[in-house]
Amino acid sequence: MFFQKPVALLNDADAAALAESAHGLCRANSLVLMTLGTGVGGGVILDGRPIRGANGCGGEIGHATIDFSSDARMCGCGFPGHLEAYAGSAGVIQTANEILKQTDALSALRGMKSLTPLAIANAAADGDSIAIRVIHQTGVVIGRSIAMFAHVVDPDVVLLGGAMTFGGPGTDTGKQFLQSIREECFPRTLVQISSHLKIEFATLGNDAGIVGAAHYSRQMAGETSWPGTAIR
Repeated sequence: MFFQKPVALLNDADAAALAESAHGLCRANSLVLMTLGTGVGGGVILDGRPIRGANGCGGEIGHATIDFSSDARMCGCGFPGHLEAYAGSAGVIQTANEILKQTDALSALRGMKSLTPLAIANAAADGDSIAIRVIHQTGVVIGRSIAMFAHVVDPDVVLLGGAMTFGGPGTDTGKQFLQSIREECFPRTLVQISSHLKIEFATLGNDAGIVGAAHYSRQMAGETSWPGTAIR
């Protein structure tokens, strides 16, 4: 059956970013969303609209190169040194294994049959020094990445979402993760950026993609205009 209605297509991360910019707690006209999980996705909103690029690859933050060394980790896409290779779930686990090999310190992570970001977060919450170090190191990498693309986009807000936020805003571990990101990012950015940039956790959860897709379809149909105000 054909409904003979127009169809709008949007990447899931772009849809989530649009939802956060228009309907989340950190509404902003200029916003970047990083989705952390198996990979590292991203969505960029400027003037209330998603930036898709010439080939639909706008906002592919996870595939920005952050390590140019000869032994840079290989990303799942086949290229070396991408952010996803360090801040995606497999990258976080690799970081943990590398740190475990470098030290004899006691850790609940040592010898785990199934080492996961959730197990790392739980161990960190229990005070495990290695787990805390892994989360901090992940935050450092993400903070440096935000500093890099902030000079291109100059957003009002950068949000962190997805399944791998190490407990998010409701836990001490999540707060420490966020603090590691801020402490690494702000000293690396121009004062014009760092003086107003907010880095927070996303707030819409699993509903973000649906809400963003609905909002985008209305945008494309010309039925709505930017409803929010920039955070200053």
